[in-house]
Amino acid sequence: MNIRRIIWGVVLLGTFFFFNNYISVYTWHEARFILSLLGGILLGVFLMQTVCAYSGMYELMPDEDDRDWRYNFRLFWPIAMIAGTAYFFLVSSYREDNLVAAKGVKVVGKIEGGQYRSNSKGVVSNTVIRFKTAEQKEMKLEIAFNLDEFRSLYVDQPVEVIYLPDNPKIYRLIYNAATYEAVTGISSRPLVMADLEKMLDTIHTQEALGACLNKICYRWEMEMSEAGEPTWKNVSTEQSIILKPGIYLMVAGLEASNDRSTQIVIPDAYKRKKELEGSGNMKAEKKKEVMTIEGTMPAVLYDKGAYKLITQTAWQSGRSLQYLILAHEWPGPEKISEKN
Repeated sequence: MNIRRIIWGVVLLGTFFFFNNYISVYTWHEARFILSLLGGILLGVFLMQTVCAYSGMYELMPDEDDRDWRYNFRLFWPIAMIAGTAYFFLVSSYREDNLVAAKGVKVVGKIEGGQYRSNSKGVVSNTVIRFKTAEQKEMKLEIAFNLDEFRSLYVDQPVEVIYLPDNPKIYRLIYNAATYEAVTGISSRPLVMADLEKMLDTIHTQEALGACLNKICYRWEMEMSEAGEPTWKNVSTEQSIILKPGIYLMVAGLEASNDRSTQIVIPDAYKRKKELEGSGNMKAEKKKEVMTIEGTMPAVLYDKGAYKLITQTAWQSGRSLQYLILAHEWPGPEKISEKN
């Protein structure tokens, strides 16, 4: 075996090992593209020498009469360099994601403001986010969002920031369902009746309720209602939930929206019992030649073993709203009137 091929093979493996293991995540973060490009070029060159063992440029680019089997590989080496560049770029990003997931500290910041405008050079986007580290050091981030993301953001919107304590410049942002899934690997989904049953039976604190809700879909925040009850509201779907541990769970939200994803379907296992008399109050009004419906439909009672369910549909400002109360005992009529 050609000794040069052995030497180049050792150099190839050493380069691969060095770029994978001895360049820190922090260095990759500062110069990811340059390092990936350099690593890809070196891998391609060393692989070429390991296979072909060229001794000079005249063998790499021979005259037509001097070409041998190695000439057939001439187009493979640029492809190997590109593949190597892509490999190092993706692997270094993966290492950074893993480090943030393992050692990152989560805090909540806020959007301070932003601008999105077009000029002769193209589109300019700049959104300012501020947060404080666990050591109370104030950090300022300037992020360029695309137009769709920019339009969905608002001033003072809470933004979760997961940063590395050793280098807060390395961070991940969570501000909607897509980024939540990208950072945590948890895909948001609509609430279903099985979720409500589990919450009623197993959750006894508001903190546990918030943690459970945010594992199902992003993002739920707690507010205090006018009656002084802790109320969890989803910033994206407009659903709200009130839990009296072990007593009842109340859900309110849009039944018909752009994607109808907030409607909670009542399973067949829940048997319809009756309508609650006197719980409906519907009226139709004609405004500017348009007929509108306001009020509430009669509440419907369902039964499933130990679970009792009341549902009601209401129309407010042209929107259809769904209300549910899940309990182990029938809530009295006053509970229906409270939510209306």
